[in-house]
Amino acid sequence: MRFTRMSVWMALSILALSVGGCDGLQNPQPGGKRAAASATASGGEPLELAAADWLNTEIPPTRSSLRGQVVVVEFWATWCGPCVAGIPHLNDMQTKYRDRGLRVVSLTNEPLAVVEAFQKTARSRIEYTVGTGSDLSDKYGIDAIPHAMLISRGGKLLWQGHPAEPEFEEQIERALEEKP
Repeated sequence: MRFTRMSVWMALSILALSVGGCDGLQNPQPGGKRAAASATASGGEPLELAAADWLNTEIPPTRSSLRGQVVVVEFWATWCGPCVAGIPHLNDMQTKYRDRGLRVVSLTNEPLAVVEAFQKTARSRIEYTVGTGSDLSDKYGIDAIPHAMLISRGGKLLWQGHPAEPEFEEQIERALEEKP
């Protein structure tokens, strides 16, 4: 039986959805993945992007520098199978929607050296912006990954959940239809 990269990712993601994703983040907060951004309700202002180091960008992204774009902020780790399996999907989303104003930013609490070593051996290199050494998942209370947040062109939180959910791309499409 032949599996494509997407079908393997979807199978891993369905499994992750059924068991809650990759648990065991350092310093997990109570509340579960659906309460993952309890600090920011839908329609609210997300926290400022924060990381110790950045990959795939010359200038670290900020809320103000991203205003006017639709932004996916994904929380992940190199040790999380569904997170790693989702990299090609996020690369594809970035490529497919870049010209319409989508920007993918991925954050991990792992140090730069770990992510750089991962990039050297990964089947799919990450093509979007990555922040390392970030504690933002702790601030949001995220306790299962991968977890994505979608931010509107105006800087408001629109949606959050597992990036393998069918609703994820539907929400991206809807957000991109909004005028800047």
